[in-house]
Amino acid sequence: MQKAKKQIPLYKIRSFGENFTATFDFIRSNFKLWFKGCIYLLLPLSLVQAFLLNGFFSFIFEIGLNAGYGAGMPYSSIIRTVVYYLLYFIFMMLGALVLSSFCYAMVKHYSDNDGQMEGIGLRELKPFIIGAVKRSLALGALFFGATILITILLVLAVYIAPTLLMLISIMMIGLIVFLVPLSISLPIYIFEDETSLIDSIKRSFKLGFNHFGLILGFIIVMSMVSSIIQSTVMMPWYIMILVKTFLLVDDPTNSVVGSPLYSFGVYLLAIVQSLGTYMSMALPTIGQAYVYGSIVEKDEKRSVEKDIEHFEEMSQVDNEFDNFENL
Repeated sequence: MQKAKKQIPLYKIRSFGENFTATFDFIRSNFKLWFKGCIYLLLPLSLVQAFLLNGFFSFIFEIGLNAGYGAGMPYSSIIRTVVYYLLYFIFMMLGALVLSSFCYAMVKHYSDNDGQMEGIGLRELKPFIIGAVKRSLALGALFFGATILITILLVLAVYIAPTLLMLISIMMIGLIVFLVPLSISLPIYIFEDETSLIDSIKRSFKLGFNHFGLILGFIIVMSMVSSIIQSTVMMPWYIMILVKTFLLVDDPTNSVVGSPLYSFGVYLLAIVQSLGTYMSMALPTIGQAYVYGSIVEKDEKRSVEKDIEHFEEMSQVDNEFDNFENL
């Protein structure tokens, strides 16, 4: 007899360690769907990113080699390097958007259906993913605009009053502190359909500052775990890049590292590196959802409200049966 999977409620008071356990339990319970979604949604992006990443380092190597030989840096190489980097950054942001939307769509569907994920595929998650993408874009656009505005104001302040540099530095540290509670604004905006964009930010400050230490500690530890995974999947690609760089510096005509086969191997490892990076980013993304659920449950007893709603629904169903018997 197959053992039933343990349900992982979103709204439940959890300790610091229990949030980590819930994160890994969720991925373990839904590994097949999670892995399939990462492959289908993020592999195409990884194919392009791998090409851009290798192209970027190729041009960097070319610029460095010319500088080492005392030659001038070709203007075209500098332009191509900047273009490759900007394109890589854009695809990375797009991939992070897709990943967070997919992960939160899984958690939302899982929570709304009491952990029932049997037979669920990307087609069933599509409405949730599209909704999460729209809300993520709206929140991201707001943050991006605010970042540009704050940057312009800080630059103007330094230019107009250089003596205020220390005060401006303190203000920048304060802005970084504000990013900690803001990190739960996306889960709030996605999981709470009735919450508006501005209200999600207000609620993130209210809830976030009340549990500042929990959020900050979780971000630091989970980021460290994610970074270790990223370093592991990046290492083979990085070693092959280093070997290619050292050998070509000694002999620019080296037939081994300059062969199409070696270049193809580097490209494959770059794909593994990009895809592995995305999959490691799923850990803090899903973990942040359960941190949000724990905070909301502790402060607002959200699960009690959900139980009341279910009770009212069950009462309506019972009334319908009573009316049916009186027919």
